[in-house]
Amino acid sequence: MKMECMICYEGGAKYKIQCGSSVPHCICFTCEKTMRLKAAPSHKGRLLTCPFCRQEEKEAGLRSRSSYEAELKLLYEKMYPKPTELPGYRRLRVEYHQTSGWCKNRSLGCQMRSRTTRMCTYPAGCTEFVCRNCTMCVGHFAQAPTVAPPTAPTVAAGSPPYNP
Repeated sequence: MKMECMICYEGGAKYKIQCGSSVPHCICFTCEKTMRLKAAPSHKGRLLTCPFCRQEEKEAGLRSRSSYEAELKLLYEKMYPKPTELPGYRRLRVEYHQTSGWCKNRSLGCQMRSRTTRMCTYPAGCTEFVCRNCTMCVGHFAQAPTVAPPTAPTVAAGSPPYNP
């Protein structure tokens, strides 16, 4: 006669609770896993309380693999909790700022062979690295628009000269 689980009435009762009863109290592995995860951990591990006689297990019986895996997962999640994100909030990105770099003019013929911590001295606040010989990176001058110098107003023939 096949014994069924006395908690869920499904499947075969394969886990025998080690409660010390003269009659075997058996449940299925699914119920064993659920009950074990609800039990408080102790120095002996998570020991079940028998749902029939209310005696605590003397020692853990032959558990299923899924029961061990579920308990290990629970312990892992407790040791390494996932970072929680609140809805509507974005995570702050930490940006890495370099403290030294190669001279920006190196591709244009600068002979400096070591890294530098000097910054470009362009008045608008450039953040490129330049060596001691190159005080400014040439990128500002290659892209700078050419502005014509101001000219004096033209005077039409026959009109009086302009004197401001």
